[in-house]
Amino acid sequence: MYEMCAASATPGSPNTVWHVISHNTRNTLCGHALHLIRPHSLTAAAILTELHCPACMAVFSTLMHADQR
Repeated sequence: MYEMCAASATPGSPNTVWHVISHNTRNTLCGHALHLIRPHSLTAAAILTELHCPACMAVFSTLMHADQR
């Protein structure tokens, strides 16, 4: 099972996006360590925009399609 986490888009970024967390690690599918991208509390703006990390979503899509084969 994968987990979602609202955190900085990239290390040091003030923008919040949803990242997908890898199995049994504290890294995102886009390769960032969670301790480098400071998890955020959800704000009203984050809830309204619901932006997802494009790199995480691309890897997640690939993994889901591979599981269907």
